Amino acid sequence: MTKKRGGYRLGAGRKVGSLDPINKLRIKTEKEMQRRIMKNVNKLINAQMSLAKGCSFLYRIDKDEDGKGKKAELVTSKKEILGHFDGKYDDDDSVYYYITAQKPDNGAIKNMIDRVYGKPIQKTEVTGKDGKDLVPISEEKKEQINKILSDMQL
Repeated sequence: MTKKRGGYRLGAGRKVGSLDPINKLRIKTEKEMQRRIMKNVNKLINAQMSLAKGCSFLYRIDKDEDGKGKKAELVTSKKEILGHFDGKYDDDDSVYYYITAQKPDNGAIKNMIDRVYGKPIQKTEVTGKDGKDLVPISEEKKEQINKILSDMQL
């Protein structure tokens, strides 16, 4: 006679309420990501404000003896940036300055902040052309649904 296989066996499987190893790793990774983002939250908020306003960059092109421009170089010196706006280099024909703007891009930082604080709730209402509910619900049913929803959000 062969032994029976499969089915219920006492003590088999994971303990009730325990997590799968992959879920444990996912939770651990999420907590580490939240910790790192929270550690830098002020920098991220400042960067998000800068991105929302847009960014401008000042470039300098140095000309050689033949008057040909070399590769454009990003100006990072505060002294040189202020000098450009004060007109100190207007008479210098060996240097050419230009400003370029970068379109604001908020996606990556928004994503990181959403991971920490959660994505904002987005509410969608569906109505017919006349503005009324597509499927009429009695007041009693609405109260039951609201009670169930409020119990779920404990």
